[in-house]
Amino acid sequence: MFVHELRADNPVVRLVSPDIERDAVLGMEWLSGEMGRRTLELMGNNPEEITEPDLLTEKERIKDFLQTEDQIYWMIEVEDKVAGAIWVDLKQKGSVKAPSIHLMIGDPTTRGKGVGSAAFKTVMDWLITERRAQNIYTRHLKDNLPAQKLITNLGFKEDGQAYEDEDGLVWQNEVFSASTKS
Repeated sequence: MFVHELRADNPVVRLVSPDIERDAVLGMEWLSGEMGRRTLELMGNNPEEITEPDLLTEKERIKDFLQTEDQIYWMIEVEDKVAGAIWVDLKQKGSVKAPSIHLMIGDPTTRGKGVGSAAFKTVMDWLITERRAQNIYTRHLKDNLPAQKLITNLGFKEDGQAYEDEDGLVWQNEVFSASTKS
């Protein structure tokens, strides 16, 4: 589901609606090859289940983004170029409580430049003001240090102990309390 466009405090970052034709091609670019494989692994996908993306599958994935009622999706636009995706799970998934924010910066040239932080903060602010969220959740692979740094810098705190999933991946759940927002 898509609700409406959001503007980040960073003037070059906007959160826009997914577009099936545009984003399917981008998804194939981002998720192909070794860099795409590593991106999917850092997001917690089982390495044994990762396959090369195909256009039809990517189109179906984006169509699902737009039709689902359990998630809200935005594409992250940087200077009028889509660089990633951010979404909110509105219902608990596994051990991750809701609402939970998830991020993928697909364009490697925009990583490490504050784009993810700007998008994440924008969605956090939206959840607090529009959805009246008291707590916001997320998770990251324990060894994904860039994700851990981003989340920590935004004020998230560990929510319980790290745990191993059925694929042997070690995760850390995190929580942000809106009451601590300054």
